[in-house]
Amino acid sequence: MTAPIKLTSTINNIWIQVPTELLPMFQKLVNKACNCWPDAPPEIKIFADQITSGTVYQDYYQQDSSQKQRPDTLSWEIGDLPDHHRV
Repeated sequence: MTAPIKLTSTINNIWIQVPTELLPMFQKLVNKACNCWPDAPPEIKIFADQITSGTVYQDYYQQDSSQKQRPDTLSWEIGDLPDHHRV
């Protein structure tokens, strides 16, 4: 039996725990959702790149038509997982 996807939250953060065996389906979900949202904010596009490939491919802030300022740090992080668990 596959473990469920778990969601943990605090006032400022949300953590999503995806079992390794469900990771390919979760990556596909994120990829498809972002492809259906062409004007997604840069932070969402960065999150999608990190989840689906482990790296950010483009400077999405340069492409953003809302002229939002790039934050000093991004809140989307894979987390402190051992390298063999990283995407």
